[in-house]
Amino acid sequence: MRKSKLFRILAILCCFLMIFLPSCSKKLTRQDDGGAFYDKKEDIKYYLASPSYEPIAMGEEVYAKAGKTEFFEIIGASPEEWLCQTYGGVYYAEGVDLPEIDEMEIDHVRVTDDTSLVSFVKDGEIIDDIIGVYLGGESVEYYNYTPKINWTLKFADEELGLYYVMNYIEYAEDYIEVVDGVEINRGRKFIMDVYNDVFTPAGDWFDETVKSYYAE
Repeated sequence: MRKSKLFRILAILCCFLMIFLPSCSKKLTRQDDGGAFYDKKEDIKYYLASPSYEPIAMGEEVYAKAGKTEFFEIIGASPEEWLCQTYGGVYYAEGVDLPEIDEMEIDHVRVTDDTSLVSFVKDGEIIDDIIGVYLGGESVEYYNYTPKINWTLKFADEELGLYYVMNYIEYAEDYIEVVDGVEINRGRKFIMDVYNDVFTPAGDWFDETVKSYYAE
C-alpha cells in the first residue's frame, strides 16, 4: 500500500517538473549586425545563411531560444556550427564557411512541385551535369513569363545535413531574347536560383519526368 502511494506521489512530482520547470534550452541574444544571434555561454555567433540552404531534417526538441524565436539542431550537423528555425531558415556559426554546391557531397536530388515529390534523382552523372550547368552555364536575362513547370530541386548532402536548393523552370514556348537587336532562341528549359542571380538554359534531364507528370 505504501509503495503504491509512493509511486503515485513520484508520478505527480514528475508531471509537475515537466510542466512548471523552465526549459533547458540555451539562451541566444539577437545582435545588431545582420540579424545574427549570440550564444554568450559558448561564445558562438550565428548568422543567417542564404535561403539556398535548407535543413534535411531537424531535431524535435528546442535547442535554443532568443525571446520567442526558437532554434533547432540540424540532424547530422554539429549545433556548434549549424542551427535552424522552425520555418527552415539555416544559421551557421562564425568561422564556418558556407559550402558551394560543388564542395558538397551530393547523394541525391529531390524534385518537388508545390505539394508533392515529383522525382528522386540518384544518377550521379545527371546530378553532376545539372551542377555543371548551374555553375558554368551562360546566365541570361530572366524571362518574366509564367512557366508551365516550376519545380524545386533539393540537392542533399546527408553528411552535412543540408539541402542546396534551386529551381527547374520550363515554359510552354521558347524564350526568344533580344540582345543588341538580335533575336536569340534560349529554349524552354532553365535552371534558376534567384538568390544567386542564376537563370541559365538547362538540359533535357527531366523530359521523361515531365511527360509522366502530365500523363497522371
